[in-house]
Amino acid sequence: MSKPTRTNEESKQIAALQDRVGIRESKLKNIVGNDYAALPKWDWPEDAMKIVKEAQKDAIKNRELVTRHIRDLYTWPSEDLANEKVFLEGKGAFSTFTRSRAWFEEEGFHEFTTNYSFSNRWDKTYLPATFLVPKVLVPGHKAPVMWYFHGGGYCTGASDGIPWYSQTAMRRAKNRGAIVIGIDYPLGPEGNYKDIVDSLGDFLAWYKADKSFDPNHTSWTDWLYKQTPNLNYTLDKSSVYIEGESAGGQAAVTTIWLNAKKGGPNLPIDAALLRFPMIEHYTRSWEKSANKQNKAVYMGLHCSKTEAEQRVANIKAVILDLERRGLVPTIPARYPPVGMAFAFLLSITGEWTWFFQRQHDERIHDMVAPTDTDFMDGLGRINNSVQDVVHECLPPMYVYHGHDDGNCPVEGTANFVNRLRELYPTRYGSEKGLVFHIVRVLAKKLEVANPMTGELKTVENATSVGHGFDYSLDEKNEKFLKEAYDWVGGFWGRNG
Repeated sequence: MSKPTRTNEESKQIAALQDRVGIRESKLKNIVGNDYAALPKWDWPEDAMKIVKEAQKDAIKNRELVTRHIRDLYTWPSEDLANEKVFLEGKGAFSTFTRSRAWFEEEGFHEFTTNYSFSNRWDKTYLPATFLVPKVLVPGHKAPVMWYFHGGGYCTGASDGIPWYSQTAMRRAKNRGAIVIGIDYPLGPEGNYKDIVDSLGDFLAWYKADKSFDPNHTSWTDWLYKQTPNLNYTLDKSSVYIEGESAGGQAAVTTIWLNAKKGGPNLPIDAALLRFPMIEHYTRSWEKSANKQNKAVYMGLHCSKTEAEQRVANIKAVILDLERRGLVPTIPARYPPVGMAFAFLLSITGEWTWFFQRQHDERIHDMVAPTDTDFMDGLGRINNSVQDVVHECLPPMYVYHGHDDGNCPVEGTANFVNRLRELYPTRYGSEKGLVFHIVRVLAKKLEVANPMTGELKTVENATSVGHGFDYSLDEKNEKFLKEAYDWVGGFWGRNG
């Protein structure tokens, strides 16, 4: 594992950037204090926000310089398999993804974006949320809200990433006249658990306080209404339904428990649906994943354990170099397949946990306190938060998971569900508050027959149900899907 190499001129530029960052951070702490969460960021004084904008401009100007080495690692195992265009165009290994770039519009939604916070890192990068508003709403309609958390192994994905939205969820939301809010959060391998927790905490506070970072609007609801002046509706902020898929399932759990924290936002949440959630640290077994030649398969291509470990060593070298300099950037979104290989490599080599439990900058080698839930996975958080949350603020929850999931084994989700029932019996002790369904059969399953050519095949009554299986399923064909959405739909709107 060797450090990234730079020219003398690049080294001078990096050193100058470090100096500017140090000066800005010192000034900021003199203004707002060491704890950036103590004062809501929308209330930061003008001189502090001036520094934030300077940091953002500096980060944009030096983006290539700072991110070049990590971006060079994106292209594994090939440029084609790290090109976001092939994912949307449905080519090769991604041929089951056939949605166009106008899919939100085709499904009947307007799309808008605003910022709910900015990161605590040196670059102060804005963190966006995507708003999807039905094009047709009955005049005077009171619109409920859906929060959506995307998956991607915490290494890829975006709130406006079309491929991973559930078709069923979007059509249910449109029929209900609901506003969908997709929330971006800092991704790894640059970000860690604490970065994600901080961003989700910021989102909750911003949502509850109804503030805005748009200088033309004092509140995000005012901003939203003015995006669609021809629609006559009011937003029912107290009617919230949460949905998270894969890693977004863990983000959803984190958000739910942060919200329920004693003294926390304690917003009313009607229900939550976790789709094949990545509840635990993302760890795959090489022995279980490798073939007879001891090679793991990623997108139809094979790699040896040595190759995977060397690739991860290169990623770690880049991150350690940036940590030493205090210049690890914030990445709020990546569009698949960019970054998917990071999640695969970190998980299959057993390094994923280190990346997400590490601390930043000079604390990189410090041990995290074993009781610090901000550095825990979803299972650790629920195990260690029983006394710290208002149980009445935890919503009814439906969880479904594929029986043959090789990415996030169903056993991890089963353990999570059992612990919920044991630790939170008043909320999750019966199926009135918690339902867990293991999906063993799909009536119709579209599969990639040949990842090199993109040839597809439809399998009826498919008995192999892996990861990410539900994006385009039709609830008319899949009984489990209709039951899941009927169940959460029965709670959604009770607070309105």
